[in-house]
Amino acid sequence: MFSVVSVTLNCREALRRTAASVWEQEGVSLEYLVKDGGSVDGTVEVLKGSGGDARIVVEPDKGIYAAMNQAIQHCRGRYVVFLNAGDSFRVATALRQVLAVVEAHGEPEIVYSYNYNEARGNVSKYPSRLGRYFLYRRVLNHQATYVRRDCFERHGGFDTSFVDLADCELLARLVLAKGCRSALCPVATVNYQDGGVSAQERHFQRRKAQMNAIRQRHFPRWERMVYGTMFALSLYPVRRRLVTRHPRSVVARGYFRIANLVNRALGWF
Repeated sequence: MFSVVSVTLNCREALRRTAASVWEQEGVSLEYLVKDGGSVDGTVEVLKGSGGDARIVVEPDKGIYAAMNQAIQHCRGRYVVFLNAGDSFRVATALRQVLAVVEAHGEPEIVYSYNYNEARGNVSKYPSRLGRYFLYRRVLNHQATYVRRDCFERHGGFDTSFVDLADCELLARLVLAKGCRSALCPVATVNYQDGGVSAQERHFQRRKAQMNAIRQRHFPRWERMVYGTMFALSLYPVRRRLVTRHPRSVVARGYFRIANLVNRALGWF
């Protein structure tokens, strides 16, 4: 039912934790696929000696999203989820909870769940439907997004021109352009480390430019004007500065609680 994929490059110790959480999953059929770009720190060797059953594909690539596209070609599961090295499933029944949503909703193309951000110490929650305004202003964590494999076959994989946000572009393409169905699994299924290369502060302007390009591709001009005005009025730069400098402060924690409520409340946009 599930292909759990980790894309790796010289991340031996981080992968230990991820692999252990995959092999702990109970009550579902799954495969664990590790796509390695040519590690020299013993990443592959550690995985082979860990006692679990993993399929390992070693092949050079041109970045994380290119590697993810390569991995898709080797997947056999009905649903594909990309779990970065260092991230982990939150409980042993995480995939079983996702499977329950899959079955209850007639195998939608996308199932997404909450996630626990370890850097911030909070759970990120999402609305019960992926409305247009939500997709304009937010992204889902691909670690907690389960996509039916045939979607990649019919609608293409990750657009690698979006160096940091190809997962965001893919989600917008599937939901807005291709009309794929989605369903929420309203629990945190993964622990998300945050702080990867693309999430670093020095890449903020690059991510901002990519997000604008995604909006131009998938939202008509009138929507960009309306949603852009709404987004500006929400004082995003101020909110962002508040929470990125001291993510575990009392003020930031209060902000995240309010943001989660707003995310769910605005799901109809």
